[in-house]
Amino acid sequence: MKNDELKLAFSLTTPTMVAYFSLAFVFGVLFTHADFDWYLAPLMSALVYAGAVQFVALSMMNEHASILGILLATLFVALRNSFYGLSLIERFKPATFLKKFFLIFGLVDATYAIFSIKPKQNKDISFCFYVTLFPYLSWVSGTFFGALFADKIPEVKGMSFILTSFFMLLVIEYYLLNKKIDALIIPVIAAFIAYWLMPQYYLLLAILSCAFYLYIKIRVTS
Repeated sequence: MKNDELKLAFSLTTPTMVAYFSLAFVFGVLFTHADFDWYLAPLMSALVYAGAVQFVALSMMNEHASILGILLATLFVALRNSFYGLSLIERFKPATFLKKFFLIFGLVDATYAIFSIKPKQNKDISFCFYVTLFPYLSWVSGTFFGALFADKIPEVKGMSFILTSFFMLLVIEYYLLNKKIDALIIPVIAAFIAYWLMPQYYLLLAILSCAFYLYIKIRVTS
């Protein structure tokens, strides 16, 4: 029954929804504190829906970076999602055009992690749709309320660190569920090497290195 897929998806995405709402709330606050119109924050979340990309873009907009620079930086940060999609092509095939579009658009780190550990269900497309929908709604609503009430919240240093801590929790949870040590080792090694080679662009280089490793791993194991 459809309700079964909905309940399962809701239970699996509840931790993600809580984290996404909190993270998006912080983004909404930071966006408004940066003197941008508050309503643009939820609009950006609805159309972009990419936590790391939005924080990077906001930081670069604050520094008055060029549009081309912002586009290139966000492209590299979000590049890993393309590799996520390679392993889900067959799984998403039965979906209608609109559902497939939304599943692709809404494919983020947390939903990919759930798809990776949860095998196909009887009503798999419905399950995938709800797994994608709930975090998306949480992200957009969190941004909305954060931006709306930003004027009532004082500026606090270090609020943006919530993004880093959330990704750390995702990695640890993935390791505890799958016992794959490379999820812990490869990003650390990539970050150190990237920082040694290109300190100013180490994040982009580290992300590209991890994405390339993921691509090779998918090709070898598929």
